[in-house]
Amino acid sequence: MGALTDEVVLITGGASGLGRAIVDRFLEEGAIVAVLDRRPEQLADLAAANPDRLIVAAGDVRDIADNQRAVATCVDRFEKLEEAAPAPVITAALFARFRSRRDKTFGEKMLSAMRFGFGGHIEGAEPIDPEPKPEPAAPPPQRHAAE
Repeated sequence: MGALTDEVVLITGGASGLGRAIVDRFLEEGAIVAVLDRRPEQLADLAAANPDRLIVAAGDVRDIADNQRAVATCVDRFEKLEEAAPAPVITAALFARFRSRRDKTFGEKMLSAMRFGFGGHIEGAEPIDPEPKPEPAAPPPQRHAAE
């Protein structure tokens, strides 16, 4: 099926938007998914579309009791839980990856230079050429007519 066949994951914020895209991708890869989200109507649609490989729990990720209930529901149904992946964490990782592919801003270059002063490295610096180019020969000295 996929790279995550029969792995059980809990994703928070997975009822819509980027979180929903993450849930869909995990399902495509064969994972069994539990979703914790605070929008019950969207959770109902999600559960109806994937009844065999997905369970939902309505609740707020900021509430420890809701998190504990979601984990307990997942473990009760599937008897295991490999990973809990908060959608905002996955989203932040994706944005950081995409951000790293573009040129650095002035502020980032300054921060990098300051870090370099404490043993870091300069981002975007040109590599040092291991073979220096020969310097052009010096012109011959000029002779004056009076000499």
